[in-house]
Amino acid sequence: MIRGTGRRSGALGVVATVAMLLLSACGNVSENAMTHDAVTRVPEMSEAAAEATRTAGTPGAGEGGGASVPAGEVAQEVTVAMHDIYFEPTEITIPANTNVKFILPNEGAAAHNFAIPDQDISVDVAPGETKDVVINLPAGEYAFDCNVPGHKEAGMVGILKVEEGAGGAAPAAEGTPAAGGEATPVVAGEATPAAPSEATPVAAEEATPAEAAAPAAAAEPVTIVSHDIYFDPSEMTIPANTDVKIILPNEGVTVHNFAIDALNISEDIQPGETKEITINAPAGTYEYYCNVPGHKAAGMVGTLTVTEASAASAAETAPDAAAEQTAATPAATPAAPAEDAAPAEEAAAPAAAAEPVTVVSHDIYFDPKEVSIPANTDVTFTLPNEGVTMHNFAIDDLGISVDIQPGETKEVVVNAPAGTYEFYCNVPGHKAAGMVGTLTVTEGAGAAPADTAPAATAEQAAASPATEEAAPAEEAAAPAAVEPVTVVSHDIFFDPKEITIPADTDVTISLPNEGVTAHNFAIDALNISVDIAPGATEEAVINGPAGTYEYYCNVPGHKAAGMVGTLTIE
Repeated sequence: MIRGTGRRSGALGVVATVAMLLLSACGNVSENAMTHDAVTRVPEMSEAAAEATRTAGTPGAGEGGGASVPAGEVAQEVTVAMHDIYFEPTEITIPANTNVKFILPNEGAAAHNFAIPDQDISVDVAPGETKDVVINLPAGEYAFDCNVPGHKEAGMVGILKVEEGAGGAAPAAEGTPAAGGEATPVVAGEATPAAPSEATPVAAEEATPAEAAAPAAAAEPVTIVSHDIYFDPSEMTIPANTDVKIILPNEGVTVHNFAIDALNISEDIQPGETKEITINAPAGTYEYYCNVPGHKAAGMVGTLTVTEASAASAAETAPDAAAEQTAATPAATPAAPAEDAAPAEEAAAPAAAAEPVTVVSHDIYFDPKEVSIPANTDVTFTLPNEGVTMHNFAIDDLGISVDIQPGETKEVVVNAPAGTYEFYCNVPGHKAAGMVGTLTVTEGAGAAPADTAPAATAEQAAASPATEEAAPAEEAAAPAAVEPVTVVSHDIFFDPKEITIPADTDVTISLPNEGVTAHNFAIDALNISVDIAPGATEEAVINGPAGTYEYYCNVPGHKAAGMVGTLTIE
């Protein structure tokens, strides 16, 4: 009995010892788990977690699922919008070691991506789509960018600042009032809401010695938006000897600048960024302009009037920017309808009306740049403005001047004797920037079809405007070398969209890229694919049989956005 009891006691002792060891081990595991959960980090991410992050999102937050950190409460949300071709905002601050959901809408026409390369985070977002990803990082500064080829190089990049004890980012109202990103906690320039930018060589306060005597009442802030390629508004009035905050959002796709030489102000503004400066100046008239090469000449200039008046006058000038922009354009004053301005012969023209012609206004060129119509015949010109600024269609010799607001389409009937006429945009700086074209009016042309317009654009490469008349039918068989053809890549279209070349003949296609992102020229049926970096010019030689071919840009999203054209080989 005693031995039996001893064996039983010994067995119980062994069980107890094992149980204690197991409990001790479990206790250690629990302590380790608690220690690990206290600081959740992304850097040591498994491949599966990284893939979940790329495909975006917190659990239950739209398609894709997957979170970049272990499950937990989301402390706040940040919206980073993708445009062509920049992020908005470009600087973000979030608290360290905290779950923050990044909402990523793609408001551009091309596919984009949100990547933090150091943390193996990469989220692809198609045009019009919104993805999200939860980010939890230790304190530090991280670069984010779009990894679509050419987009980072074109400036689609930003900075993420992760700070200890940030306690959540400041609401947008405390940052830049005019930035436009309501859900964005921190925007570029937030750290200096009331002071002149660090980029200003001499602060506005130093340039205005009368500041100390300025009245205490603060003037209303003024917003001047930079677009491609104009300011909105182009005229501004503020009170003299008073601190006035000038808010400077850049809503264009290229870098701009706000400069007032007389006040020693020069502020660079990246795409999607908003800067602020304070101006305190004596009464007078000052010119503000963009000092990026070519922008002032293209019309990116305005007038600041500083008056001995109450601070309230500043607020009155800012709201109606569109009206001021129109007032600033010389062509807006006469505003004579183009139909009234047409020559007297127009009403009496007995000839049958020809097919209409379409001349599209873009920023900052016409498409097409060469048009041919028959003489002494009514021809309706349809004039859509597909740019973001006001344009004008003028033919001085025919007394024609038509103002066209962004998104608007106007018409004018042209009836003219044979000859060559210049058409151009009379908005200041636009003609100098290249917004000009040639109208050829020919005897006996009959009712020239509307196809003349695109054909003229296509024959941009053909040396003279009168090529169609001069070229006999035998031209296709002529052994003479064919002139090269130029197809320009813009963001996000080709110019021209239709070209015609002879069959079975070597034709050099010159391919300059005037956009800010990488583009491509591809014709699948002819096995042609040419990548073109921003600012570069490439060439391709085409020799093909008669037929119709599609050319397009094969960069993801660009064809879908309309970067496509037609090649006719005759």
